[in-house]
Amino acid sequence: MASGWRGWLFLHPWKVGGLAAALAALVVAWIGTTWLAADPVSRLVSQAVAEHAEYAHEAMHRPAPNPAQLLATLRSQAQFALGPLFPGDTEAPLMSTMTAELLGKPAVALVYRNGPERYTTLLLTPGADATIPTEDRLQIETFKPHHRVASGKQVLYWKQNDLACLMVSDLDGPATAAFFLKIRKAA
Repeated sequence: MASGWRGWLFLHPWKVGGLAAALAALVVAWIGTTWLAADPVSRLVSQAVAEHAEYAHEAMHRPAPNPAQLLATLRSQAQFALGPLFPGDTEAPLMSTMTAELLGKPAVALVYRNGPERYTTLLLTPGADATIPTEDRLQIETFKPHHRVASGKQVLYWKQNDLACLMVSDLDGPATAAFFLKIRKAA
Protein backbone atom coordinates (compact mmCIF):
# COMPACT_ATOMS: atom_id res chain seq x y z
CA MET A 1 0.00 0.00 0.00
CA ALA A 2 1.22 3.49 -0.86
CA SER A 3 2.10 5.81 1.96
CA GLY A 4 1.75 9.57 2.44
CA TRP A 5 -0.19 11.62 -0.04
CA ARG A 6 -0.41 8.79 -2.60
CA GLY A 7 -2.12 6.62 -0.05
CA TRP A 8 -4.55 9.39 0.82
CA LEU A 9 -5.38 9.86 -2.89
CA PHE A 10 -5.93 6.13 -3.28
CA LEU A 11 -8.27 6.01 -0.27
CA HIS A 12 -10.21 9.22 -1.16
CA PRO A 13 -10.68 9.37 -4.95
CA TRP A 14 -13.88 11.46 -4.70
CA LYS A 15 -12.00 14.23 -2.87
CA VAL A 16 -9.46 14.36 -5.68
CA GLY A 17 -12.29 15.14 -8.13
CA GLY A 18 -13.59 17.88 -5.83
CA LEU A 19 -10.15 19.41 -5.47
CA ALA A 20 -9.66 19.31 -9.24
CA ALA A 21 -13.04 21.00 -9.79
CA ALA A 22 -12.25 23.70 -7.21
CA LEU A 23 -8.88 24.34 -8.82
CA ALA A 24 -10.49 24.56 -12.27
CA ALA A 25 -13.07 27.06 -10.94
CA LEU A 26 -10.29 29.22 -9.48
CA VAL A 27 -8.39 29.20 -12.77
CA VAL A 28 -11.55 30.17 -14.72
CA ALA A 29 -12.32 32.98 -12.24
CA TRP A 30 -8.76 34.26 -12.41
CA ILE A 31 -8.76 34.22 -16.22
CA GLY A 32 -12.15 35.98 -16.28
CA THR A 33 -11.09 38.77 -13.93
CA THR A 34 -7.77 39.19 -15.74
CA TRP A 35 -9.58 39.50 -19.08
CA LEU A 36 -12.14 41.93 -17.64
CA ALA A 37 -9.39 44.09 -16.14
CA ALA A 38 -7.59 44.16 -19.50
CA ASP A 39 -10.74 45.25 -21.39
CA PRO A 40 -11.75 48.74 -20.24
CA VAL A 41 -14.96 48.67 -22.31
CA SER A 42 -16.12 45.54 -20.48
CA ARG A 43 -15.43 47.23 -17.14
CA LEU A 44 -17.28 50.33 -18.32
CA VAL A 45 -20.28 48.30 -19.52
CA SER A 46 -20.32 46.28 -16.30
CA GLN A 47 -20.38 49.43 -14.17
CA ALA A 48 -23.01 51.08 -16.39
CA VAL A 49 -25.34 48.05 -16.19
CA ALA A 50 -25.00 47.98 -12.38
CA GLU A 51 -25.73 51.70 -12.13
CA HIS A 52 -28.69 51.36 -14.52
CA ALA A 53 -30.28 48.77 -12.21
CA GLU A 54 -29.84 51.10 -9.23
CA TYR A 55 -31.21 54.17 -11.05
CA ALA A 56 -34.20 52.27 -12.47
CA HIS A 57 -35.08 50.95 -9.03
CA GLU A 58 -34.97 54.49 -7.60
CA ALA A 59 -37.23 55.83 -10.39
CA MET A 60 -39.93 53.15 -10.04
CA HIS A 61 -43.40 54.21 -8.95
CA ARG A 62 -42.44 57.87 -9.05
CA PRO A 63 -44.38 60.41 -11.12
CA ALA A 64 -42.46 62.05 -13.95
CA PRO A 65 -41.01 65.40 -12.86
CA ASN A 66 -40.65 68.53 -14.99
CA PRO A 67 -37.93 67.67 -17.57
CA ALA A 68 -36.87 71.29 -18.13
CA GLN A 69 -36.20 71.65 -14.41
CA LEU A 70 -34.31 68.34 -14.28
CA LEU A 71 -32.08 69.32 -17.21
CA ALA A 72 -31.41 72.80 -15.81
CA THR A 73 -30.33 71.30 -12.48
CA LEU A 74 -28.15 68.73 -14.24
CA ARG A 75 -26.43 71.39 -16.35
CA SER A 76 -25.64 73.42 -13.23
CA GLN A 77 -24.14 70.37 -11.47
CA ALA A 78 -22.24 68.79 -14.37
CA GLN A 79 -18.47 69.25 -14.42
CA PHE A 80 -18.38 69.45 -18.23
CA ALA A 81 -20.40 70.89 -21.14
CA LEU A 82 -23.39 68.75 -22.09
CA GLY A 83 -24.81 70.16 -25.32
CA PRO A 84 -28.41 69.40 -26.36
CA LEU A 85 -30.10 66.57 -24.44
CA PHE A 86 -33.26 64.57 -25.14
CA PRO A 87 -35.85 65.87 -22.63
CA GLY A 88 -38.02 62.79 -22.92
CA ASP A 89 -41.50 62.64 -24.44
CA THR A 90 -44.93 61.14 -23.68
CA GLU A 91 -43.70 57.63 -24.60
CA ALA A 92 -40.49 57.89 -22.57
CA PRO A 93 -40.52 60.63 -19.92
CA LEU A 94 -37.30 61.75 -18.29
CA MET A 95 -37.55 60.45 -14.72
CA SER A 96 -34.33 61.61 -13.09
CA THR A 97 -30.89 63.02 -13.69
CA MET A 98 -27.79 62.95 -11.52
CA THR A 99 -24.06 63.40 -11.52
CA ALA A 100 -22.12 60.16 -11.46
CA GLU A 101 -18.69 58.68 -12.01
CA LEU A 102 -17.62 56.12 -14.60
CA LEU A 103 -14.29 54.41 -14.06
CA GLY A 104 -13.05 57.37 -12.04
CA LYS A 105 -14.19 60.03 -14.55
CA PRO A 106 -17.01 62.54 -13.97
CA ALA A 107 -20.26 61.59 -15.66
CA VAL A 108 -23.94 62.42 -15.71
CA ALA A 109 -26.88 60.03 -15.90
CA LEU A 110 -30.32 60.57 -17.41
CA VAL A 111 -32.98 57.97 -16.66
CA TYR A 112 -36.02 57.54 -18.93
CA ARG A 113 -39.11 55.38 -18.30
CA ASN A 114 -39.94 53.41 -21.43
CA GLY A 115 -43.04 51.74 -20.01
CA PRO A 116 -44.00 49.77 -16.94
CA GLU A 117 -40.80 48.48 -15.29
CA ARG A 118 -38.73 49.36 -18.39
CA TYR A 119 -36.05 52.00 -18.20
CA THR A 120 -33.17 53.38 -20.20
CA THR A 121 -30.16 55.08 -18.65
CA LEU A 122 -28.00 57.41 -20.71
CA LEU A 123 -24.55 58.02 -19.23
CA LEU A 124 -22.38 60.82 -20.60
CA THR A 125 -18.75 61.49 -19.76
CA PRO A 126 -16.00 63.58 -21.35
CA GLY A 127 -14.82 61.41 -24.20
CA ALA A 128 -11.71 62.91 -25.75
CA ASP A 129 -9.76 59.76 -24.86
CA ALA A 130 -12.64 57.28 -25.21
CA THR A 131 -11.97 54.35 -27.51
CA ILE A 132 -15.10 52.87 -29.04
CA PRO A 133 -14.51 49.29 -30.22
CA THR A 134 -14.70 48.89 -33.99
CA GLU A 135 -16.20 45.42 -33.75
CA ASP A 136 -19.83 44.65 -32.87
CA ARG A 137 -21.16 47.83 -34.45
CA LEU A 138 -24.92 48.07 -34.93
CA GLN A 139 -26.16 49.94 -38.00
CA ILE A 140 -28.98 52.30 -36.94
CA GLU A 141 -29.78 54.52 -39.92
CA THR A 142 -26.49 56.38 -40.56
CA PHE A 143 -25.07 55.69 -37.08
CA LYS A 144 -22.99 52.70 -35.97
CA PRO A 145 -22.70 52.52 -32.17
CA HIS A 146 -20.90 49.64 -30.51
CA HIS A 147 -23.50 47.12 -29.30
CA ARG A 148 -23.46 44.53 -26.52
CA VAL A 149 -25.96 42.62 -24.45
CA ALA A 150 -24.87 42.48 -20.82
CA SER A 151 -26.91 40.95 -17.99
CA GLY A 152 -29.93 40.90 -20.31
CA LYS A 153 -29.66 44.64 -21.04
CA GLN A 154 -29.08 46.24 -24.43
CA VAL A 155 -25.97 48.45 -24.31
CA LEU A 156 -24.94 50.99 -26.96
CA TYR A 157 -21.65 52.91 -26.78
CA TRP A 158 -20.69 55.81 -29.05
CA LYS A 159 -18.96 59.18 -29.21
CA GLN A 160 -20.95 62.32 -29.87
CA ASN A 161 -19.15 65.65 -30.10
CA ASP A 162 -16.76 65.65 -27.12
CA LEU A 163 -18.76 63.11 -25.09
CA ALA A 164 -18.62 59.35 -24.70
CA CYS A 165 -22.21 58.11 -24.55
CA LEU A 166 -23.31 54.84 -23.02
CA MET A 167 -26.95 53.78 -23.17
CA VAL A 168 -28.23 50.84 -21.10
CA SER A 169 -31.80 49.75 -21.78
CA ASP A 170 -34.39 47.24 -20.64
CA LEU A 171 -35.94 47.42 -24.12
CA ASP A 172 -35.52 44.77 -26.83
CA GLY A 173 -33.15 45.33 -29.74
CA PRO A 174 -35.47 47.16 -32.18
CA ALA A 175 -36.98 49.36 -29.45
CA THR A 176 -33.48 50.19 -28.17
CA ALA A 177 -32.45 51.25 -31.68
CA ALA A 178 -35.54 53.47 -32.00
CA PHE A 179 -34.87 55.09 -28.63
CA PHE A 180 -31.21 55.59 -29.56
CA LEU A 181 -32.37 57.62 -32.57
CA LYS A 182 -34.47 59.90 -30.34
CA ILE A 183 -31.48 60.54 -28.11
CA ARG A 184 -28.98 60.88 -30.94
CA LYS A 185 -31.12 63.21 -33.04
CA ALA A 186 -31.80 65.51 -30.07
CA ALA A 187 -28.18 66.64 -30.28
